[in-house]
Amino acid sequence: MSGVYDPDSLDGLSQAGDNQNANFDRLLKNFSFSVRKFSGDIKADHISARTWIRKVVRWRRESLRGVDNAEFIAEITRLLHGSAQQLVENIDFTQPAEILGTIQRAFPHQRYQRELVKLIDSGEAFVDCEGPVLTTRLETYIAELEDDVHGLWAIAEAIHKLFSFYWEFLNMPESAITSADLIASIQEIRRRLNNNYMAHAIPFGKMVRSQNPNPKSKTSESNKSPASNAAKTPQKSSGQPSKSSQRRARQKSQLKEVLDKLNKLETAALSTNQSQGKD
Repeated sequence: MSGVYDPDSLDGLSQAGDNQNANFDRLLKNFSFSVRKFSGDIKADHISARTWIRKVVRWRRESLRGVDNAEFIAEITRLLHGSAQQLVENIDFTQPAEILGTIQRAFPHQRYQRELVKLIDSGEAFVDCEGPVLTTRLETYIAELEDDVHGLWAIAEAIHKLFSFYWEFLNMPESAITSADLIASIQEIRRRLNNNYMAHAIPFGKMVRSQNPNPKSKTSESNKSPASNAAKTPQKSSGQPSKSSQRRARQKSQLKEVLDKLNKLETAALSTNQSQGKD
């Protein structure tokens, strides 16, 4: 089952009546736990529709052949949410191949690969991801891009940014990159991380912004001079009047002078009127 998944090749997925199993409930729970939910949102799922469908098909053929078609389809539907759930709402599927084919056509693998490469280049594919989770995520993306040379090269560049101590791919031509090479590099990186507690991934792109969502405020605070920071700190009185109290005293004195001048003008005007009245 390589390349883009072909819904028409979904055979052997219907119920096999001669293979009944009394532990179907337990198997269905294990199936749901192993396959997990699918929404079609690349950032939420971290896997493609093709990979998700392969898991479903594997479980059907290996462990759930005796489960009734309607029950198996209902279990698949319960695992769908978001856009994928809306896609199959109010549709009466009678065969597992029908619902799986509908999902694959709606979420083609090549489109998933293009979107994934963009997320890898920007670092967004690794947001909130570190340690063993990060290396496992890288392995997942390698499997998703195994037939995409440009995608594998994007992963190689991401590996170099994340783990600067691993530089083996820098002088390798893009066309020579293989998924096996990248898997081997992840295994070596995991070994080095386990053996050296000082070794760690270096965030890049949107990984950095997600860890520091408001870098400007922190930078502006750190760039302030000690004098400006000291100005915010209340100073103990040293017996000398502060600048603000001196300013208020000057304003009060100026106001008193203005009022005195007004009083003198009013007195002069009043005396003038009185003298004119006598005449």
